[in-house]
Amino acid sequence: MPTSFKLVRVNGIKDTRLDTSMAYGTTTFAEIAQMAEQPTRRSKLEAIGLIASTYNSPDARFHTAQRQHGRFHAFDLDLDDGNHTLAFLGTALVSVFGDCARIVYSTSSATAKAPKWRAIIPFEKAISGTDYEQLQRAAFEALSDHGIKCDTAMQGAAQMAFLPNVPPDMRDTAGVPLFYESLVVRTAGLKHPPAKLKAIAVQNAEREAAAKLEAEKVAREKAAQRAKQRERTGMLSPIEQFNADHDLSQVLLECGWEPRGHMWFASPFRGPLCRSLTSVPLASPAATLAMWERRRQTAGSHMTLGTCL
Repeated sequence: MPTSFKLVRVNGIKDTRLDTSMAYGTTTFAEIAQMAEQPTRRSKLEAIGLIASTYNSPDARFHTAQRQHGRFHAFDLDLDDGNHTLAFLGTALVSVFGDCARIVYSTSSATAKAPKWRAIIPFEKAISGTDYEQLQRAAFEALSDHGIKCDTAMQGAAQMAFLPNVPPDMRDTAGVPLFYESLVVRTAGLKHPPAKLKAIAVQNAEREAAAKLEAEKVAREKAAQRAKQRERTGMLSPIEQFNADHDLSQVLLECGWEPRGHMWFASPFRGPLCRSLTSVPLASPAATLAMWERRRQTAGSHMTLGTCL
C-alpha cells in the first residue's frame, strides 16, 4: 500500500480555509488504514473527511481548484444502497480493480440491517482532477455491472468522503459500536488506474463530444429558424423580447443571487452550513417567484416562469 502520499484531510464539514492563508491538514493511506481498524468516535459534523488529492491549498474544497491543480492517488467510493455484505462488495472490487491494496469500512450511519460502505482504492501514479472525475465515473459504471450502485456525487474532484468513524450515538453504553465492519488489504497498491477503466472513460468522452456536436447543430438550426421568423414577421419571439428588455444580471441581484465575478453568481438557496461570502441579502424562494411574476406582468401575460428562466 502506498505510504508517502499526503492527501487532503478536512476536520469536519465546517472546516473551510478559503478566507485564510492556511492550507488544509493531510493524512496518509497508512493512517486511514489504522483508522479503519479503530474508527474515531466523533459527531457527524466533526468527522474527518478526505479528498484523495495532494493539493491542500486554502481553495482545496472547490471542484474548479482540484480540477486545475489536484493530483489524485485513489478511487473514493460511497456505497449506501443495496444492503450488500462486506464479502459481496469485496468480490466486486477485486473484479473491477484486481486484488490490490484497499480500505473498506462501514459508514457512521450503517446498521446490520442496512449496511453502508466506503471504499478507498490507492494507486501510485498521480492523475489530474479532470482525469479523476472521468475515471471515478468509469469505476461507478464498472461496479454497476456487478450490482453495486455508487453515489455519483463522489465523481466531483473536491467531493469529501468521511473517513472511518462511529459517533457516540451509534455505540453502546460501553462505547462499543453497535455495528462496524472493515477490511484493510495492505498488499501492493495499483501502479495506475486499471486500463479497462481508462477505456470506459475514453468511450464516455467520445459519446459526450458527439452529443455536444449534435446539440450545437440543433441550436444553430433553431437559431436559423428564429431568424427566418423575424424576417417574415418583423417581430421577436416572447423570450427574445423579454431578454432584450431585462438585464439578467440585475434580475439575479434583485433576487438575492451573489456575484462571484464576470457572469458567475452564487445561488441564495444554500444549506445552513454554507457561509455567506458577501453582504448581499438572501432572497427566499417566495421572494424570487414574486420578482419573476412582476417581470412577467411587465413583459405580458404570455410569459411564464419557465420561459423567463
